[in-house]
Amino acid sequence: MLRATLVELGPEEHVLLICMHHIAADAHSDGILFAELARLYDAERSGRTADLPALPIQYADYAVWQRQRLRGEALRALRAHWARTLAGAPELLALPTDHPRPTVQRHQGAHHRFALDTRLADALLAIGRPQGATFFMTALAAFAALLARLTGELDIVIGSPIANRNEVQLQGLIGFFTNTIALRIQLDGNPSFREMVGRARATVLDAFAHQELPFEQVVEAVGPRRDPSRNPLFQVNFRAQASSRPVPALSGLEVDPLPVDIGFSRFDLALELEVTEPALRGFFEFDRDLFEAASVVRFEERLRALLAQALEDPDTPLLALLPGSRRPAGHAIRRSSSRR
Repeated sequence: MLRATLVELGPEEHVLLICMHHIAADAHSDGILFAELARLYDAERSGRTADLPALPIQYADYAVWQRQRLRGEALRALRAHWARTLAGAPELLALPTDHPRPTVQRHQGAHHRFALDTRLADALLAIGRPQGATFFMTALAAFAALLARLTGELDIVIGSPIANRNEVQLQGLIGFFTNTIALRIQLDGNPSFREMVGRARATVLDAFAHQELPFEQVVEAVGPRRDPSRNPLFQVNFRAQASSRPVPALSGLEVDPLPVDIGFSRFDLALELEVTEPALRGFFEFDRDLFEAASVVRFEERLRALLAQALEDPDTPLLALLPGSRRPAGHAIRRSSSRR
């Protein structure tokens, strides 16, 4: 479940590689692990006996709680909610791929990393603040707008991980609690970017309120046609956090994280954003069976252009963002109906 290797590059330079199986830990667990590692390191360095606080519960206790909660009427209500929310959603997002989709998804992926000015993060927060929208919500609206302009579709389902640690006793426990939620954002009516932020906020809050149902049960409740060439319900994923990822604070050492590309992609396309100093950093994770790296670079360029337009004038409508992109299907019908 946990493997560690220390690579010596020189007398004062080392790389610590920590490999954890996802069945035993999630992203939230990283901060807990690093804090405990720092505490153990400091104790060893000073010759003291390590003293970690006792855990109030174990993962097995959480598993029992989950089984007790997810049964009977509570389970039926959650399944019914997700079945309603995702009813009639498109099964496949028609991204402009470079290659035909293989009959069986192989998950061979790569990362394209980039950095944006942190003023963009400040601007995203400023736009969302009057609506009570977080950085995640406003950035999600921008990603949804980008996907709409790339695909011409207005009904978009985006997957996103959620920590799913709703009890205080779980905050200090290493384990796999993360769940995946399906965020369905409908962009019909040529909304402004400000309106898109409002729609993203409503979608996210609704999903958070019904986050407990495990994703595999959401799939069962919705009952999509299964196809080994693609993921069910959504093929794109979005992650964003308004703070840097945790790094071990080891006394006497300067510690810097090293980005790692594991050569794997769980989705056709994913976007991850992270607010750091002095830049807003991110990466696109993409399926190499579908996309060439040059195309993903263009996706990044379009994201930059879209953000610049939307942040300069949040009332810019969707059809005016990224001129020259694929025009969302059905826009002519809406436009003609608005003239009546």
